[in-house]
Amino acid sequence: MASTRRAAPTAGTTPGAGLRPIERPAYTRHTVAGAAGAAGAATAPQLAVNVYPNPAAAADANTVLLLTHANGMHKEMFEPLVKTLYGTSRDSREAAARPQFRASAARRIRAAVAWDLRYQGDTSRGDPIPDAHAWRVPWQVLAGDLAQVVAFIRQTWPQVLICAVGHSVGGNMTLQLALNEPGVFYAVHVVEPILPGDTEASNGGALVMGDVASRRKPAYPSREGLAAHCLKRSFFARWDPECFDMHVQHGFKDGVDADGQPCVVMKTTPDAEAACFRGVGPEGFGGRIERELTQRVSFWAGSESFYHVPDGAPANGSMFTRTLKRFRTVDLRVVPNTNHMLLFEPGVARRLAADIVAHLPGEADADGHPCIADGDCFAAQPPVVAVAAAKL
Repeated sequence: MASTRRAAPTAGTTPGAGLRPIERPAYTRHTVAGAAGAAGAATAPQLAVNVYPNPAAAADANTVLLLTHANGMHKEMFEPLVKTLYGTSRDSREAAARPQFRASAARRIRAAVAWDLRYQGDTSRGDPIPDAHAWRVPWQVLAGDLAQVVAFIRQTWPQVLICAVGHSVGGNMTLQLALNEPGVFYAVHVVEPILPGDTEASNGGALVMGDVASRRKPAYPSREGLAAHCLKRSFFARWDPECFDMHVQHGFKDGVDADGQPCVVMKTTPDAEAACFRGVGPEGFGGRIERELTQRVSFWAGSESFYHVPDGAPANGSMFTRTLKRFRTVDLRVVPNTNHMLLFEPGVARRLAADIVAHLPGEADADGHPCIADGDCFAAQPPVVAVAAAKL
């Protein structure tokens, strides 16, 4: 298992959007073998893993955060959240001014572990893909990779409690593992998890997204050109500037174009992102959650996400209502004026950090419910049963 420390950040001139210097938390790099013999690969990919030790961890800190990103994103996108929890960001300073945040509780976190999905970010591609148009990466395979990262955590810190955070497809994988290995996670936070429909036809949206992803522009002449292009797209319009900069700086790498000229290219190729969308599943997963998942889940959604748009016939409802009703009990957080990528929108890292701290061991009220902090973003709520939920 390889491990290297990052170099200290270097100072420079003040660049434009996407190129501004970013103070990053200290971390070590590791590689973890993914699930073998999966997704048509003869060789297991080497999963890229970043470990962010908590510089303020208590001597008896017993919790590790496990962070799993959305399709097309990358592990570095969790760094603003990590800095908020560790008290080294603007958001954390604002949160610490509120007595409910209980920064001392965050000292129970020993480290945060973020990783790149199979074929995405810095994770190796493994075997060549013979037919990109038919390529699919089943989401149960990705859950197998997540189990490998859990094994790495267990090997590194025996007996720790794992608090899992999963965004979009990362939320799907987190829930899969919570079902497959009951008790593996002490706490589960999912951000707009994507669950498959009950029939293949109901997964058409994911297939459409796969077609869209396959047509993404993969290369740009420079990072300045990349940033300018992205800022014109509504997809990035709501993003916090630091999150935008993290994506431009760490979601792309130097390369050459078809003419041999220097350029920057997406680390996650359009074909890889499309293959992940096509792998939507596993079949019957929603029913399993209804029947088998007893663990309480902290469920996050953006109030203006496609998650709330009715799907097809009005009777079908939205993905939000269909997904939420699968759970027996959830702590629901609908963040106003945010979208599916709400993790990257201003102030959300602070809100999620407060929720994570509230769910740490021992952080409970007299009734045994997690103490929900930072009252200006959401008030303490009783568990939400089925779809009886209100926006916060």
